[in-house]
Amino acid sequence: MSEATKELNEILRKYNVSAEDVIEMMSQWLERKVYDDREETLEEYGENDFIRLDNLHADINKLDWKFNYPY
Repeated sequence: MSEATKELNEILRKYNVSAEDVIEMMSQWLERKVYDDREETLEEYGENDFIRLDNLHADINKLDWKFNYPY
């Protein structure tokens, strides 16, 4: 298993999400469904999940910069 895969698996375990959840979340970010309206986003996800998703997004971005993932 590559170092990048190990780190990605650690992130998935840290936030208790599947790869499919990450893909959906990243798609929503790309479609600008998240952050366009913070209140609507908080209402949809709840504050705890919003913070969790925001932190997950930050960790995925760090991984992307470290290993230059082409997703």
